[in-house]
Parts: sequence; structure tokens; C-alpha cells
Amino acid sequence: EKERELWDNNVRVMTYNVNYALISGKNVSTNAVNVLEAANQVKDQIDIFCFQETHAGWERFLLNSFLQKSHPYYHYNNDESLCGGTAIHSRWPITSTSLASHNKDIDGSWFPTLIVTVSPQSNIFIRLVIVHLRPPVNPDGSAGLFTASNTNKYRKSELEWITNALYPKQKFHLKIKQYQ
Repeated sequence: EKERELWDNNVRVMTYNVNYALISGKNVSTNAVNVLEAANQVKDQIDIFCFQETHAGWERFLLNSFLQKSHPYYHYNNDESLCGGTAIHSRWPITSTSLASHNKDIDGSWFPTLIVTVSPQSNIFIRLVIVHLRPPVNPDGSAGLFTASNTNKYRKSELEWITNALYPKQKFHLKIKQYQ
């Protein structure tokens, strides 16, 4: 099949938090199947699929799906110690991957960030930063009325760390607004 033209220089990305718990061993929940069916319905319009909270079970599930043919270039970073890792499936070759472990530098940050470069054409490179920010829960997994607003400081620190790591000579001002 002839390589598809970039639509008006746009790249279509779908990102989804698949929820670590939806697959356990060989048991696949209905919700996990629904995630894959939704992605399958839009596969022709999407160039790159990104997933958060993946693990070895999700990797097996996704690799045995339509993605293997429609988006055959992939990378998985699975972390069984937390709420899983991150993954990417692309219709274009992946030329590089790296892991930014800001979660080791920022108190209260839980997940590393996956940085991936894809190449739709030989002279075009697109960098994707797949981020799973700190969820609005307490360290013990509980959540209360104000938990979301209490985690904004972690999210802001995570985003500042990532942008400074990627673009160290540029200054950014990040403002996080809590929507209620």
C-alpha cells in the first residue's frame, strides 16, 4: 500500500489510559475489549496510538490485535511495580525511544515518561512525549474531595521537569487550572 500523505501536515494521535487492572493474566475484561474495539473503529484515521498503564498482559493483548497489521511499529515500557507502563503503536517506523525518569527526581511523581521518535518519511521526524502524570489520588490509593487539587503541585513539577529536559535552553511558564 502506498504511504499515506500527511493530512495538511497533521498527525493524528489517540492516547488512552487503558487501566492497569483490566487484564489479569489471561483474563481480559469486557472493558479491555471495548477499548480495543473503539480503537479498531478509528484505526484508519489514527496514525499513532499511545497507551498508559500497560503491562505484559496488555502487551500480549494489543500485539494479538488489529494493531499488528495497521500500526506494526511499536514499543512497550512495562513497569509491573506501579500502575504499569506506557506503549505506542505507530503506522510509521520508530527511530528512537528513551525513558525520562523524572519520578526519581520529583517527590510525589510516580511514572516515568516515554519519549519516542517516529519517521513518516525519510526526512521527517516526529517526537512524541507519552506522559502519565500523577493521578489525583493519595499515596495510599485513597481519594477525597480535595485530592485532585492537592496533586496539581506534582503534575506541575512533572511537566516543568519534562519541558526543561527536552528544551533546556527555553523558558516555560506552566499554569495548571483545576476544573470542577
